[in-house]
Amino acid sequence: MAEAERLTRLAIFILALFLLTGVAHAAEPIRIGILTDISSFGAEVTGTGSITAAKLAAEDFHGAVGGRPIEFTSADTQNKPDIAASIARQWFDVEHMDAIVDVPQSAVALGVQEIARSRGKVLLITSAVTQDLTGKACSPTTIHWADDTYALATGTAREVARSGKKDWFFVTADFAFGTVMQDALVRVLKQYDGRVVRPAPRISHPTCFRRKPLGHRSWPWSASGPTW
Repeated sequence: MAEAERLTRLAIFILALFLLTGVAHAAEPIRIGILTDISSFGAEVTGTGSITAAKLAAEDFHGAVGGRPIEFTSADTQNKPDIAASIARQWFDVEHMDAIVDVPQSAVALGVQEIARSRGKVLLITSAVTQDLTGKACSPTTIHWADDTYALATGTAREVARSGKKDWFFVTADFAFGTVMQDALVRVLKQYDGRVVRPAPRISHPTCFRRKPLGHRSWPWSASGPTW
């Protein structure tokens, strides 16, 4: 949780400065929604840790910036893009949030980013890592305060391929992050004569690794991927 706290506290500081560039009444609070994953697999690295980190960031500034008190609201995306989008619309359109932060899971972040863009609202992403957030789906009101799939793929695949490890096999998360990550890895491997040795199985939920570790006799492979 320490890394999540570090990123979120730094991000909240930058966000507060960004919001203060606008004109507002001195007593009007800065309203920030922490849109995170409390009940799904992302809860282990975001969730309550992100909420705590945001509150600690506010405490660093004694609960206010430039005379404006900082107010937080949090909600659980349940790792579902439609639920996250509904919350984002409610926060921006009804509750008049100034910004949304955290937003784990790439598909969730991409959907929320479009909602924030259409309303000219600030979105600060500290968890989702797809490079599409600053690539083809880039928004002028988003700050992506995290690593991304380009950096992860390039740094890892390039150095491993350079060392002579040319044959690769992927076990890929079956959502936006996994798809973009694998595509980025393949592009890097092609530059170094690497190859994918068989079709990549798709894992619908990361907890499958805990239930069925590699080498387990009932690991559910099929020719085209896992059978669950």
